[in-house]
Amino acid sequence: MKNPTAAVALAVCLVMVAGGCGSGEPQRLPDSAFKVSFEPPDVPHEMAAGEQVVVRVSFRNTSGSTWPSKPDSRDRNAVHFAYHWTNEQGDMVIYDGVRTPLPQDVKPGDSVALTPALQAPERVGNYILEMTLVQEGVAWFPDKGGDKISIPVRVVDTVAASSNARKVIGEVQESSGETLAVKPERTGVTKGAKKFAELKNEEDRAVAAAGSSKRDLSHDRQIWSVQVVSLSQKSESESIARKLRSKGYDAYVATARIKGKELYQVHVGRLATRGEAEKLRENLKTTEKFESTFIAHKG
Repeated sequence: MKNPTAAVALAVCLVMVAGGCGSGEPQRLPDSAFKVSFEPPDVPHEMAAGEQVVVRVSFRNTSGSTWPSKPDSRDRNAVHFAYHWTNEQGDMVIYDGVRTPLPQDVKPGDSVALTPALQAPERVGNYILEMTLVQEGVAWFPDKGGDKISIPVRVVDTVAASSNARKVIGEVQESSGETLAVKPERTGVTKGAKKFAELKNEEDRAVAAAGSSKRDLSHDRQIWSVQVVSLSQKSESESIARKLRSKGYDAYVATARIKGKELYQVHVGRLATRGEAEKLRENLKTTEKFESTFIAHKG
């Protein structure tokens, strides 16, 4: 090529196309970036089959790279909290657990506290819950030498969970009308009186103590959710739901007829209690900038 300036420009262009340099989009992390340190999580050791349970998880970026919280234009490279379920022998039962996005990019040395929703397996039995991080389209952190945290969990049927809840209620005593004390060796699931005090009634307290979601004998799991939009165009609602699912949310479209007009409502979450839905609503407001949302209840 006779023009050296043009040759240099072409070379730079090829590098940008191949590697995304200068694109401003999140990039594939180097192998050295998959280092994470977990704090002991607040996770129940018993769950009802098929239920979603909101837990508390904290971890720190111990690598020298920043983890991107947002995906690129092809929905790749965002780092999410996620998990696997295996049986006691280590065989994989559920590979892709529900994703939870990071609230922002995580710099080296920074810590993150999340309240992700965990979906229990549908069949009763003894399992191992493996919680870790994943860079979408690239790798799970343990595959690159990163850490994970493993917790044994017993999955029980709804009848057993309800029976456990009734036992716990017999041991709950109100103190000064504001807090509740529960013998921890009997609940085996919830920790601290504050969480019980926030729940609306004894049924919610009992079910939370048993590690189960509130639901009736028809096994209806869609109880509490957050409605983020209600549109007349189905395609627009489905597009919003897909975008939320790509970020790890349990988003779906429900159809409603109001004053003879069909509307397509985007809901997020199939949660056990209103308290969990309120937390999800706040997260959607601060992280996803949905301002006009409300709590929906079915059942």
